[in-house]
Amino acid sequence: MNAVPAWERWVVRTFYLRRPVLDLEDLVARPAHYGIDLVTQEAEARDYFLGLPVDERIWTEGYLELSIGGTPLFGPREWDYVDQLWHTLVQVGLDLVDEGGAEHIFPDQSMPICARVPRREPGRVLLTVRDTTVRVERRAFLLQLAEHALWFYDWHRRVTGDLMSTYRADAERVRAAAEEW
Repeated sequence: MNAVPAWERWVVRTFYLRRPVLDLEDLVARPAHYGIDLVTQEAEARDYFLGLPVDERIWTEGYLELSIGGTPLFGPREWDYVDQLWHTLVQVGLDLVDEGGAEHIFPDQSMPICARVPRREPGRVLLTVRDTTVRVERRAFLLQLAEHALWFYDWHRRVTGDLMSTYRADAERVRAAAEEW
């Protein structure tokens, strides 16, 4: 992939929640008290995840910190099931590829996530999360989306052995479409 300009670059961190959220404002004010970073605290994240009952692992709660070009789009306030956060973002990418636009409401959050191609700029995407919009180059958007989602799925495979094959196949489709673009 060509170098992505700073104003379009994704910065993403994925966290599991080590304790239940009883007070959203406390989570927002003290995310380190709750969150286990899958990169910098990988051993703790692995141990936490593998310590859950097998039938509850798919419901592992957490959050993403996602900014594009320095504009924050996701943070602790948008906590939910981590795999579903990633799945929803990948679905936005698939809909953008297949239909030219996407509009999803993240179920438990009532949080709109929309992507559209401006009429006069077919090489661009406007991504809106809640009320915040960023404008990015379409190919770079799709490639970075796929790259970060695949990283999460690979992490999950390494830690749990679960291939997350359906989710992974969707992210691979997004990457292939971006590479063709």
